[in-house]
Amino acid sequence: MTMKHFNVLVCMLLSASVTIALDIYGITQDIDGSYTAAGASSTAKSGVIQGSNSPSILSSGLSDIISGAASKVYKRRTKDSSVKFYVKCIGGSVAAGSTYTLSYSLDGANDKTVGSSYTQTSNPFVLIEELDDGAHTLTVTCTENANSISSTTPATSVTEHSPLIFNWITDTSGSPSVSFDSAPPDITNSKSTTLYFSGSRSTSSYISGISWMCSLVKEGKDEDYVSCGCTTKSCTYVADQNSHSDAKYSFKAKVTYTYVTDCTSTPYYCTDLPSKSGEKGSSWWLDTTPPSLAITSTPAAKSQYTTGKTAKFEFGCKNGEISCAYQCLYDGMDSADATSTRRAKGFFDCTSPVTLTVKNSTTHSFAAKAIDAAGNESPISDLYMFYADGTSPTVEFLYMDASESFTTQQIASGSMYY
Repeated sequence: MTMKHFNVLVCMLLSASVTIALDIYGITQDIDGSYTAAGASSTAKSGVIQGSNSPSILSSGLSDIISGAASKVYKRRTKDSSVKFYVKCIGGSVAAGSTYTLSYSLDGANDKTVGSSYTQTSNPFVLIEELDDGAHTLTVTCTENANSISSTTPATSVTEHSPLIFNWITDTSGSPSVSFDSAPPDITNSKSTTLYFSGSRSTSSYISGISWMCSLVKEGKDEDYVSCGCTTKSCTYVADQNSHSDAKYSFKAKVTYTYVTDCTSTPYYCTDLPSKSGEKGSSWWLDTTPPSLAITSTPAAKSQYTTGKTAKFEFGCKNGEISCAYQCLYDGMDSADATSTRRAKGFFDCTSPVTLTVKNSTTHSFAAKAIDAAGNESPISDLYMFYADGTSPTVEFLYMDASESFTTQQIASGSMYY
C-alpha cells in the first residue's frame, strides 16, 4: 500500500518571546540538552532524550501539547492508519528571525523535507496516511539554515546533533481467532471432556489482560457463558456433564484481549485499541447408553459337520445406534478356528456374519457383544451351544434269513436291507 506524507505549516500558537527547541509531548529540549517546559521560562522538567526516546504518537491537539496538559499522552500501538506528529526545532542559540529546515525519513526511506523556512513562531507537523499494519519508524531532523545564522563565522548550516526517532505499531486487525489444539470428540460416553484451545495473540506489554468464557448447552439452545478460568493465550477447560442427559451438545470458547490504555501510568505501552474478542465452537454427542445386540442367524443345535466345515452366525445392533463394532467369543477363546493351537481365552474382533471352523464330534459355544461409537459395551449375548457331529454313519448287517422262500417273499414285497 502506498503511504502518503503531508507536510503542513501551522499558524503561530506561541509567543515569540519563548525560545523553543525540539518540542514533543509538550516538553522542549534545547540543543544544549537542557529542558524547558513549553510556555514557561527555564522550568526544569524531565522529558524525552533525543535520539533514544521510545515509540510515541500524539493523541491530542497542539494547544494541549504546548500547555503541557498532554505531556505524557501518546500511543505506541494504534488502530489508526494515519498519524500526525507536531515538531518544533528552534535552537536556543539562534537569534529571532533565523530559520530552520525540518526533514524526516519513514521506515528507512530517503529523507523528505517538510519545509525549509520555519522560524520560532512556526508550528509544523508531519501527517502520514494509509500506513500498513506493522512496526514503523519516523526519524525527524532539524537543520539551522546557514543564511540565517549570525552566531557562526563563516555562516554554516547546523544540523541537530541527534535526530528525534519515533517508533510505533499500526494495528488495524479485526477480531482474534480461536483454534482447538486437539479436536473435541464427535461422540463420547464420558461425563467429563477436557478441551484445549488457544487464542491467536500472545501476551505482550501492550495487552493488559486475556479472559476466556465458555458455553456448553444442548444444541439449539442460546449460549450460556461462564468463565473458563484462564487468563493466558492457551486454555484448558474441563466440560462437566455429570448432570446432563444423552443428547447433542454445542460448545463455544470466546477469548477477549484488553489493551493498555492508561498512558499516564504505563506510557511506554500505551495504545488506543479497543477490547477485541473472537470465538470458535464445536459440538459432540453425549451417549452413555449401552447398545443392544441381537443374534439373528445361528446353525442348527445339532448338525453333521466334517473336518474343515464351518458354522455361521449373524448378529447386529438394534436400531438407533450410530455405529457398532463387535467382539466374539468361540468356545471361550479368541479365535474363530476351533482347531487352532494358538488360541487363548478371551474375545476377538469380528464382523457379521462370522464364520467359525468347527472340530469333529465336539460341542461348541458362541457368544458376542457390541461396542458403540461412544465406547459403550452391550451385555454379552446368551451363550449359544451347538454340536458338530463329525462321525459318518456306518451300515452293519445284524441278521439274514437264508431260506429261499423268505428271501423271495421279501423281495416280492419290496423290502430291502442294507
